[in-house]
Parts: sequence; C-alpha cells; structure tokens
Amino acid sequence: MADPADLVAHERLTELAVKNGRPGWVGELRSARTKIEKIMARYQQLHKRYQPSRDAAEMARLAEQLGQWFETKAFLTVAIAADPDRVDLRRDLARLHQRSDTIGGSGRTLAQLVGAELGNVPSP
Repeated sequence: MADPADLVAHERLTELAVKNGRPGWVGELRSARTKIEKIMARYQQLHKRYQPSRDAAEMARLAEQLGQWFETKAFLTVAIAADPDRVDLRRDLARLHQRSDTIGGSGRTLAQLVGAELGNVPSP
C-alpha cells in the first residue's frame, strides 16, 4: 500500500474483499490495520513525550512503517546527531536518500510522471 497509515483505504479494501468473497484478504487487511493502529499509537505516545533526542531512532522506525518519509529522514538525522557512531542509522538514512532519488526524479509533477509512464505525455 502506498500509504500504510491511510486507514480509510484499509477500510475500503476490507469492504472490497468482503464484497468479492475473499475472507483470507479480509483477515490480512484487518490484521494489518490493527498493526498500523498500534504503530500510530506508539508514535503519538513518543511524540507527546517530546524527547526527540532520546526517542529519535524509534520514531524514525515507526515513521517509516507509517510511510512518513520526511519524518523518517528527520528523526534519523536527529538520532545520528545524538549518537554519531550508529552505523545502522547512517545506513538507513542513506537507503532512504537513495530511495527518494529513484522515485520520480527531480522537479516533475505526479501528472507528468504518470503521463510519461503511460506514454501520454512526453517526459521533460
């Protein structure tokens, strides 16, 4: 799912699975929604605690699971500043930068990307 924290989309997908007689998918979707809700609750709990230096690494992990890429990068940057020797955090940040470099290129709108993909609009 492009936006794992989109609970409306989860609900709609569950409705479609029920409508199409896919009980296996219904169970998987409900399980995924429960997991996302727990992640969101933990993220909010840490956010309200307002101790970003202390919680940055965990908040980065949670933000990534929620599809919040900007927040993930921000919290990883804070976590690295707090503990510069964490090679794992540096590796995660590099992976996210590489991911953003491969998605869409620079300066193009979503319409341009989709149009180019479909062959309807020339790619700039």
